[in-house]
Amino acid sequence: MLIATRTGLPVSTTHAIVGSLAGVAVVAYGPQAVRWATVVQKIAIPLVASPLVSLARMSLLLRTFRRAPAADRACVVVEPAPVLAGGPALAAMVSLPQARLVVAPSAECDATTPRALSVRLEHLHWFSSGLTSFTRGLNDAPKIAALILGAWALAGSGAQRPQFVFLAVELPMVAGSLVGGRRVTAVLAEGVTKMDHREGLLSNATTAALVGAGTIFGLPMSTTHIASSAIIAIGLNRKTGQTNRKTVRDMILAWVVTIPVSALLGILVFAIGRLCTG
Repeated sequence: MLIATRTGLPVSTTHAIVGSLAGVAVVAYGPQAVRWATVVQKIAIPLVASPLVSLARMSLLLRTFRRAPAADRACVVVEPAPVLAGGPALAAMVSLPQARLVVAPSAECDATTPRALSVRLEHLHWFSSGLTSFTRGLNDAPKIAALILGAWALAGSGAQRPQFVFLAVELPMVAGSLVGGRRVTAVLAEGVTKMDHREGLLSNATTAALVGAGTIFGLPMSTTHIASSAIIAIGLNRKTGQTNRKTVRDMILAWVVTIPVSALLGILVFAIGRLCTG
């Protein structure tokens, strides 16, 4: 993971965990100790299928909203509007809270409504980014927490569960993103293809929906692969030449080698640990 981050390649933590666990389990306990049917049904199929579903869903959304207003001109205004209160005899006009949605060019919204009362696509884009991060935490943090809880159980602590385990996982994830995640962010945000706010919003919505559904059904999914596939779909649905094929090729190659390389690294660390303790 550190090597991929340093080179700016978005790889899956889920794939790395699965590869290292399977590799170490085969060496430590033999191939028969691994529940291969469960690995295929509950892990391999969701991990392989989810990027393809993301690619197809994003392509469908892009074609559906192709004729929507351009992202740099769309806005939605919410404001109180005066309404008629009472019967005709009173004929009194009072201002009651009432939402009024207006879709108009940004310049028109700025001229008629204070900016503080407008909700634009870029605002919704930020919201969808937060929703994607939330679903990523729902699906990714439990995988790493499972490693801690497994070690906790093997240490003889029985059914006890440390309450701080999820906090201990999430805080380093946030810190790592801030310290070393910019290279990966740059690749996804600009290296594959250019995006506007509408495309970013649809990409985040696709990622959050799929990762959230996987969490509900207890299926481990790669947020990295799903988000990357949605972004690749943006480039594929544009004119030829707007997708950086070299970047996409390097990303897919990194996805393919993640599991075997993580398995080999896991086996190496296990062998070193056995030598040190034996």
